[in-house]
Order: sequence, then structure tokens, then C-alpha cells
Amino acid sequence: MAAEVWDKGQGKWIYDKEIYSPATGEWAMDSDGKSLKPTDWDLVKAFKEQLSATESRDNGMITVAIKSFSSLAARQWV
Repeated sequence: MAAEVWDKGQGKWIYDKEIYSPATGEWAMDSDGKSLKPTDWDLVKAFKEQLSATESRDNGMITVAIKSFSSLAARQWV
């Protein structure tokens, strides 16, 4: 949820450090003092926005696709 980009050369996620600190594993707070850590439901909603599934009327084949900064992550999730 805080990833900005996938660094293909280093094989790692680059995070928005104003939202999440990968060094400490801590999420930042908003101006009201509430954690920016996404809830499980936030994660489900975000995942569903990136997921698509279609069925071919001709042969019934189902195609599943996912958008991600990382082609490796997309392949693993599908």
C-alpha cells in the first residue's frame, strides 16, 4: 500500500517513506494521530482494484490478470 515502485535491478520494493518505514516496519500517522497502516479490508479493496478476470464466450476460457509495479509479484499473485 505504500510501495511507489519496484526496483527491478535490486529486486525490491521502494516505499514512500512518508507513509511507511521499511527499516522499522512502522506506518506513519496522519494529522489526527491515526495510523496510516491499511486495514485488512483496505488491502482487499486495493487488491480487487488491480485484479481482473474475464471469460471467453467462444470457448469458456477464463483469463486472470493483475496489475502491479512488479511483474514477479503479479505472476505470483495470479
